[in-house]
Amino acid sequence: DVEEEGHKILELASHKKIMIFVPGDPLVATTHSSIILECMKSGIEFKVIHNSSIVSAICETGLHIYKFGQIVTIPLRERIIEANSVINAIVENKRRGLHTLCLLDVDTESNKYVEVKEAVRFLLENRVIDEDEKLVVGCCLGSVQKRILWKKASEVLLLNLPLPAIIVIPGNLHFSEREMLEKL
Repeated sequence: DVEEEGHKILELASHKKIMIFVPGDPLVATTHSSIILECMKSGIEFKVIHNSSIVSAICETGLHIYKFGQIVTIPLRERIIEANSVINAIVENKRRGLHTLCLLDVDTESNKYVEVKEAVRFLLENRVIDEDEKLVVGCCLGSVQKRILWKKASEVLLLNLPLPAIIVIPGNLHFSEREMLEKL
């Protein structure tokens, strides 16, 4: 795990050529940025090769990227202590009329994933959305199995959707965004 083993990675990189391969964009996670900063401080040479990312793939929904606010991660039940910052970010994004990209938490070591239904229940239980609010759900984006839905939260709860997935809580929609969503 890069987050917990960062110091070991830096120690190894100080005398060997190494590579860290991560899914998605390598610099979206602050952990990866902090490793680069430590390399700079220590004089360790590094090179970043950018990859595809959910942050760019989300534009396939028709939502304008510059209208997104803070990105949040819906936590696994055992990490629920982190919920307040998630709720506060969603509330602030809504107040400002911005879209909220909700990533779904993953623990690959224990093979646990937040399912779409579980994430919607979390949002409803914490009263950041209501059952009639429309959400954008993207499943398997960037693959031939991709699905993009624009449905009420109550409708999403009835679906069994594949992972990986994201949920977007739309802010104020531009007419072109609405037009695109209505075609889904």
